[in-house]
Amino acid sequence: MSRKMAPSKIDQNIQMGEAYSKLRSSAVRFGNVEIDRLDKGGHLIVTEYKKTLANLDSAKAQLLFYMYLLKNSLRLKRVDGYIVSEEQQEKIFLRLDKKNEAFLLELLEKITEVLSSQVAPKEKPVEVCKNCAFRHYCLD
Repeated sequence: MSRKMAPSKIDQNIQMGEAYSKLRSSAVRFGNVEIDRLDKGGHLIVTEYKKTLANLDSAKAQLLFYMYLLKNSLRLKRVDGYIVSEEQQEKIFLRLDKKNEAFLLELLEKITEVLSSQVAPKEKPVEVCKNCAFRHYCLD
């Protein structure tokens, strides 16, 4: 996005994600992100819906980022979250604890390094490339 690159609009996963999002009237915009669902009990609970858990690490990073953004922007003490798989009917709990926050900050630092570089990192195809909505930039 920093280089004005966008995912393929005809990508089936993007289209399904947008369809899931439209089906959920509980989606909330916060800044420039759209969070699938927010609930408030004794603390904030963020839910991110996914078609599958095939790319679980990516889903966890996305959810942790949303939780971190909300916690720091709203000065909250605690934020929890769930990743819910539509197809697998599975629900994974995440807490924004010190370990997960450290992991996220390290990941954000790596992303910042890539974004500040004038040269793109060398591509190295991995398993998730075949379903990536950006694959046409590096695999075609």
